[in-house]
Amino acid sequence: MNRKPFSTVTSAVCAALTLFCIGGGVMSAQAVTTIPVHDLESEQVTGLYGNLRIDTTRVTADDISDLSGFAREPFAYGDGPCASDVYRPERKGASLRVHDVGTWIDPHGESHGIDMIVTVEDYLAPVDFRIMYDSCSPDGVDLDHLAGFGPTAGLAGRPAADGRRAFIDFTVRLVRADGGPTDGIMGVTGFRDIDGNTATPNEAWELVSGFDGAWLRSDAHLTEYGENGWAGVTDEYQDHDMESEHALQHYLGATFTGDTFRLRYSVMPGDSRGSQLSPLNGTVLYPLAYSLNGGTGTIPNEP
Repeated sequence: MNRKPFSTVTSAVCAALTLFCIGGGVMSAQAVTTIPVHDLESEQVTGLYGNLRIDTTRVTADDISDLSGFAREPFAYGDGPCASDVYRPERKGASLRVHDVGTWIDPHGESHGIDMIVTVEDYLAPVDFRIMYDSCSPDGVDLDHLAGFGPTAGLAGRPAADGRRAFIDFTVRLVRADGGPTDGIMGVTGFRDIDGNTATPNEAWELVSGFDGAWLRSDAHLTEYGENGWAGVTDEYQDHDMESEHALQHYLGATFTGDTFRLRYSVMPGDSRGSQLSPLNGTVLYPLAYSLNGGTGTIPNEP
């Protein structure tokens, strides 16, 4: 979809459909946004959201446990994004546990390790979760460049049988590693490198439920898609600098209150993509944790 400046016509259409239009694009009535949308050109995530940063980019196969309804398979070169381990759902309701996805500073100032339990609600194959790496070859995966845990959807040249987008719809429940309560938990996550296509929306993340804010630039190379979702349009992001202006144009941040949220990830027919959960540091103001007596402070959740 080509970007065009706002006009009286497009603004009127947006108002008539009660849709949020970004970057000059107008979405169909199928796109529904029910949560507040914040412009990262003028705002940063603040407050207690910064006390928990959900990040799966450092997750390895050793951090995955409690598989139920998933087939764990070795990665086959040419089968989508590079990986070491692939977790393919065999049924709706399949679940697994991902350890050490963040550190939560609770309302009393205490720190707790956080795991997430992932449960598949629905999917259209080919989809899976996998431990991804930035590069690989027929000889193997480059283990020095971990990309982390996340969903993948689609397979290049192999669209779903009915021509629909491959997708995986899943719920995340956050739990303390020590089994303690999560009362008052709130936090932030995000989705980097959401790739687009000049002809049709491609890679998409939908914030289906459990979220109270979406965060993206007003000039983002993203367009509204589905339920509280955004899909890549215009171009792909292919650089390694995730803090550049172009990187931010391919980024969607999300804030949540409570220990459970639901996401849907999808790609256009005939393509293959993978993604992880990871907020960009430059978009979040992290609270200081400090000792009144010692006068020293640290920024929690920093890598």
